[in-house]
Amino acid sequence: MSPLLAVEEQRDGLVDAPLAGVGALRGVDVVDVVALRAVGELAEECFGSLIGGQRGREVGRDVHLARGVGDGQRHADRVSVVTLFALARLYLGVDHPGDVLLGAAFAVAIAVTAFRYFTPNQVFPVTYRRGRAAHVDVTGRRGQAIRQAMRGQLGLEVTEIKPVGLESSAGSTPLRLRVEDGPDEFLFAKLYTKGHVRADRWYKLGRTILYGTLEDESPFQTVRRLAEYEDYALHLLQDIGVRTARPHGIVEITPEREYLLVTEFFKDAAEIGEAEVDDTVIDQGLALIRKLWDAGIAHRDIKPGNLMVRSGELLLIDVCFVQVRPSPWRQAVDLGNMMLVLAVRSDAQRVYRRALAYFTETELAEAFAATRGVASPTQLRAFMKRDPRDLLGEFRALAPNRPPIILQRWSTRRVALAAATLAVTAAAAYVTITAFIPGPVSLGVKPPNCSASPSMILSAQAVPTAAMLPCITAVPSGWHVGGADTASGHARFWLDSDQAGAHAVTITLSAACDTSGAQQIPSDQPGTRRFERPLTLRPQFTGLRYYTFPGGCVTYRFTFIPGASPCWRSRPAARPPSCPGLRWWTTSRAPRTWCSADGAHPARLSRQVGEPGGRRPVR
Repeated sequence: MSPLLAVEEQRDGLVDAPLAGVGALRGVDVVDVVALRAVGELAEECFGSLIGGQRGREVGRDVHLARGVGDGQRHADRVSVVTLFALARLYLGVDHPGDVLLGAAFAVAIAVTAFRYFTPNQVFPVTYRRGRAAHVDVTGRRGQAIRQAMRGQLGLEVTEIKPVGLESSAGSTPLRLRVEDGPDEFLFAKLYTKGHVRADRWYKLGRTILYGTLEDESPFQTVRRLAEYEDYALHLLQDIGVRTARPHGIVEITPEREYLLVTEFFKDAAEIGEAEVDDTVIDQGLALIRKLWDAGIAHRDIKPGNLMVRSGELLLIDVCFVQVRPSPWRQAVDLGNMMLVLAVRSDAQRVYRRALAYFTETELAEAFAATRGVASPTQLRAFMKRDPRDLLGEFRALAPNRPPIILQRWSTRRVALAAATLAVTAAAAYVTITAFIPGPVSLGVKPPNCSASPSMILSAQAVPTAAMLPCITAVPSGWHVGGADTASGHARFWLDSDQAGAHAVTITLSAACDTSGAQQIPSDQPGTRRFERPLTLRPQFTGLRYYTFPGGCVTYRFTFIPGASPCWRSRPAARPPSCPGLRWWTTSRAPRTWCSADGAHPARLSRQVGEPGGRRPVR
């Protein structure tokens, strides 16, 4: 049976137990922590010296482990408290979600920066460097699973697992395995996970959108198929006489999630970018491409990291992108890339002269007409950029003149994918941006009723200086609540009428209001000053009414439809049943009801903040 990893340990970048204390540093380019075990040994020695003797060291180790568990629990408790605090502030409307996210980002950035620059390296040595997301951790539980699977499925005892060649690998985790009692001391292995399959899918989707169907861009659907295809490619190249790694088999680490492709390890071999390239190596590289052409195969990833040299012999590795019966364009690109790789370690004229023994001038011209830009692997382009010579220009000058081959391939599928991707990206960007911008109308906000409801809490928080709050008790026949809008600095709701129309009365609470042009009249509400300002009477009645009080102001905007009665003079005893039921809380315990002459606007005042029965706004 192959060992299974726990679900939470199958993700990329497992952290071994000694690294648990720096879990918070992951995601900020902290990928290599060293000498942490020395800290544990120091703790054991300290506790051992206090307790005494060898037995003291054992007790010290137990105490050290117990402290590690306790620290993790305390860390989880702190995170829970901070999360609850942030959620509470979101619920109360004190903070916007963007404020919480920005605060969390600042907190992590400040803590990590302070730790990086102020913690003595002698006490807690940490190495900061960038790594590739494709390279997963192979220590801890995953390392144990690899050893057990190798023992159970291939009968090999693995004594050492060491990542190698990480700089030139982006689609897997390359490993060197030291084995006991095997045919070879070392074996090479490539660890594939679901993350690599997802990366392959996105990579090929991106190429299809950017360049069209240059070649087979069908992604692998499972990790098993990816490992099986490379194993098949190795056997295929072995059959046509290409010197590549001899496959030893596929090892299942976790069913459908992680597989290990085990092959021969080229001991004492060096990448061609670090080896001496003479005429023999050049001839082997050119003959390799000729052999692939004759067999109808393309490697598709010719770069310095995939060509090894050992004792003057050229070796080909990493064949997971091999394609059978490729397009002539793909075969021409393989030739151009091989000649560029050889020229980086020699010179263009020398490589071109040797290539004439294997290819015609027309084929060489096509190779350099097709080899440009994205057609060359990233590593090869980096090598050429560092080289002061213009190798591609020199090859094109030596070969017969031929117009560049256009890389773009248009199709209905490409246009559809590009349009869909653009639409999804635009929608995601819109949702992300609008999430941090308050909308013109508050979603889910209800008009405040005269109780300790969330709408009243939001109104108090919107204008924390206001000593009074408008609220609704009941809505009589012919009136109904239209909606509400609460934001920092104001709280607004409006009423609709079957006689006066929609938005007949809009009530707005703010910290202050401009009463210029309005006439002050005796207020019908204790503790307030009342201002009236009619705007128009005929054919449509509009007007403003202000109530000012300590720390706030309530504005009533009347906008009746044409033909509605413009009579809105306050008559406390007139037609109370038709009042919409607006209320404030004042110092009086008995609420007062008032209506307009035509029943258009009544108000009831609530208790003043700080008085018995009242409530103080949350600030």
